[in-house]
Amino acid sequence: MRINKFNESSELSDYCNGKIKLTPILNIIGNDSSKEWYSIIGKYFYNKAGEDFFKNHHILLDKLKVGSKKDKETSYRMIGIYFITSYLNDKSLKRMFGSPICHSEFGEGFRPKRKYEYCSHFVEVGGEKLHIGYDDRGTSIEVNPNLTPQAVYNIMENLVDRYLDKK
Repeated sequence: MRINKFNESSELSDYCNGKIKLTPILNIIGNDSSKEWYSIIGKYFYNKAGEDFFKNHHILLDKLKVGSKKDKETSYRMIGIYFITSYLNDKSLKRMFGSPICHSEFGEGFRPKRKYEYCSHFVEVGGEKLHIGYDDRGTSIEVNPNLTPQAVYNIMENLVDRYLDKK
């Protein structure tokens, strides 16, 4: 799948004004109990990156080597969640997509003394528009709410591949 970056300032405005309807991937893959999507994403990431990539995750690696089936599933799930919320951070996203558009559109809520900044990347993956946003709380990915869990997974595979190509 090809990834394109498009006019972010226009997209941010359209997004904030409700002209672009997106939903967090959690609303799609988290609500589908037919498969454990985070584990599938984590397993894909683990297999593509290789064991050495995860050498600082001793507990996860130990459970993948000698743990029960449930331990392995949990470890892959954690790797999938880490990929989305931690590995896709400001530095890796800048390497993958260039400079983000940073703004204060969404507000911080309970921390009024903190100057708030939220950074957004509007990209297109396989013809689907995504909003990848992050701040000090982590990264979130939003997609078209009509996508299937499998389509979201395909996008995540592409993001894993791009992440590993740009690391």
